[in-house]
Amino acid sequence: MDSIEKVIDEKNELWKALQDVQELLERTKNEKEQVTKLFADFKQHFEVIKTQCSQYHNRLVEEITSKKEIQNIYEQRLQDLRKSIEVKQREIDQISQKMVLPIDTDILRMRIQKDLESKFRIELETRALELERMTDAFYECKRHMEIFKTSLENQKFESEKILQEMREKHKNELTEIYEENQSLQIKLEEQRDRETIRQIRRELDEFRKRASDQSLEINELRKERDALKLERNDMIIKQAKELEDERNTRRTLNTDNDKLKFRVRCLEDDLQKQCLKSEKKTQELNQTSNEKTSLLGLMKEKEIQMDSMNRQMNELREELHQRELDLDMYLRRQTDEERDKGIMERKEKSKLQRELEILEKNYTELEQQRKADIYAIQDDYEKLQKQHRVMTEERNIYLQKVQQVQTEFDDMRKTFDQKNDEFDMIEREYKKLQERHRETMNNEFNLQTAKDHLEMSVRVSQEELQKVNQEFEESVYRWKQERGELLNKLQEFQSVISRARDESAKSKLHSKQYKDKLRLANNTIRALSQKVAQYELERQAERDIDDIRVGSQQLMENGLMGRDSHNSNRGSDVDFKEVIQRILHDDQLKQEMRKILNQ
Repeated sequence: MDSIEKVIDEKNELWKALQDVQELLERTKNEKEQVTKLFADFKQHFEVIKTQCSQYHNRLVEEITSKKEIQNIYEQRLQDLRKSIEVKQREIDQISQKMVLPIDTDILRMRIQKDLESKFRIELETRALELERMTDAFYECKRHMEIFKTSLENQKFESEKILQEMREKHKNELTEIYEENQSLQIKLEEQRDRETIRQIRRELDEFRKRASDQSLEINELRKERDALKLERNDMIIKQAKELEDERNTRRTLNTDNDKLKFRVRCLEDDLQKQCLKSEKKTQELNQTSNEKTSLLGLMKEKEIQMDSMNRQMNELREELHQRELDLDMYLRRQTDEERDKGIMERKEKSKLQRELEILEKNYTELEQQRKADIYAIQDDYEKLQKQHRVMTEERNIYLQKVQQVQTEFDDMRKTFDQKNDEFDMIEREYKKLQERHRETMNNEFNLQTAKDHLEMSVRVSQEELQKVNQEFEESVYRWKQERGELLNKLQEFQSVISRARDESAKSKLHSKQYKDKLRLANNTIRALSQKVAQYELERQAERDIDDIRVGSQQLMENGLMGRDSHNSNRGSDVDFKEVIQRILHDDQLKQEMRKILNQ
């Protein structure tokens, strides 16, 4: 009976050992499942980042297209304005040929051109800055993607290594368990092995207690690590916000500085224009003094001035043509650069697709291997159950042979020593497993930190995109306001031009009437000079001619200083009538005329 109880106890111990083996197998399965979950999470995160990068790329493409559209609109408007300016310039040149050089119209035209170009330049510069910001954000996201790819590859390589090591360990453990079962079958016949088994059980219980204590310590350390991570993330977020504020302030200061520089340039241009005006006025005064001396010299000087103005106009046209060529070259370069960028992006997309296909293939292979390992473990478990049944059947046979096996006690003692050595080996392997567990925890910590950094970068990029969208909406609203102002200015300019045309037509009519009157006066004066032979009549006639010349010079000065040609023509007509009335009211002239008629 005692031997039967011993056998039953040994059987129970074997059952417990098998349960421990099953627990180890379940732990290995759980670890494998955790590794697969981590791989799936990283894959999902990689896909999310990929979608975000594609969204950023689409936004960049949209903004580039909007920039191109704005540039095209700007070019069309410039062409329309140039055409309108050329037409109006021709009209002004025609008027200037008949009247006086239009200094004020040229200055107004230059001002309008500079105002328009300055407004559109500011918009283009702001859009260029926005594009640079978006390209910087795109390159940062791309860099994060590359870092994440490298981390994924490293993790994949490490996970494959861990899986291979776990498989090898599992195989070694199965072989060791099989050998232990064989040795335990041999030890069933022994009676003195009970004490050793009890000691081993006690040691196993102690090891389990130690493992539970260590797991509690590990959980506490994990909690502390999570708290430190949160604090670190908060500090990183604060620093990122401060950096963004400083960047925004720097950008605002740069824009203000550019605006002030542009204003200074405009003021310098205005000063140059005023200097030109003063020089032109001095030239005009010199011309008036020369006109008093000789009309022929004045005509020659006017012809020289017309030639110089034509040369200046030709130079301005050449400068405009050169600027248009420069703009065309700049646009062509931009289109070539955009094409190159598109080709590079397509290549990168193809590379990413290939890498994704490789990852999917590796994932399918890992799943297949995992399923094969599970089936192999199940087969091994069934084999162990069959072996246990065979052992139970053979137990009755071994009970009959107990008396014969007592002589083999020394051999069993040697096997016991070997078992102790194997137990030491198991302890060493347990320590190695603990070290690997620590390494896996460190890897998890590194992965979580990388994930947090990526989330921070995504948040920062989203905030930058929101700011860019707000600035774009504000720029569009400003552009619409400026467009309305420009349309109003154009309408005013058209009304001014229509008035100038009406005034020029009126001035033409008055000039024709004035010429007819001058012809009649000249004919009358010639008739009087032929009829009147005396010296006094010739003197008075010369005085009248001097008065007429003075009146014509006053008319020319009034035409240069302003546009009120109609009033000047009226004044000249009044002066001519007054001269004729003076000639008619002179009694001496009447008496001399009567004498001449009597003769």
